[in-house]
Formats: sequence, structure tokens, C-alpha cells
Amino acid sequence: MLNLIVNETPWDDEMVVKAAFDAAEVLRREYSLMVFVEINSHLTAPIQTTEDPTVVIGDKEIRVDPLKSYGELVEEIIQAVIENAALGDSGRSELVLVGTQQHPSVAA
Repeated sequence: MLNLIVNETPWDDEMVVKAAFDAAEVLRREYSLMVFVEINSHLTAPIQTTEDPTVVIGDKEIRVDPLKSYGELVEEIIQAVIENAALGDSGRSELVLVGTQQHPSVAA
């Protein structure tokens, strides 16, 4: 399964979250790629806060420019996922959309 992680900031990141889910839907519908979308909220997960939100796909991190149009952001996410899918096996999972997910503690 391909993972797409959105790291939110304390500021308004609704466009980034919507773009991630819309990109996942396009990838499912047009490319038959299944993507797990995870939202790392600054309120629920101890993440490092940056000035701009980021979208992480594999080894690629997209820093979201607030001046970038919504359509450009969706296309950039789609292209990054397709590039990442070309590097590995992604054809055996189902699409899972998650609003906000906390990272549970791992017991030793």
C-alpha cells in the first residue's frame, strides 16, 4: 500500500488535506492505485512544526507553498505517488481514507 502523509501546521491547512484526499481518489479511479492517507495533526501527534504544511510520499517531501494553486498541488501529489509506485509494489491494497490519526505508543 502506498502511504501519503500530510503533516499539518497550527495554521489553516484545509486545502492541503482536501488536495491529498482528492489526489487519492484520482489515483484510485484513474490509475487503480490504492493510497493510505494519514493526517499528522499538530494537535494530536508530536510532530515537528514547520512554517508550511508538508505532504510526504515515500522519500519525497512536498513543502506546500501557500501561493500554489489547488490544482497544481493535486497534480504534484499525483505525480509524486505515481513515481513512488513505479519503485515498488502497490497493487494489492484497498483505499483507506483517515481524517486524523494519532500515533499509538508501541509496547516493547
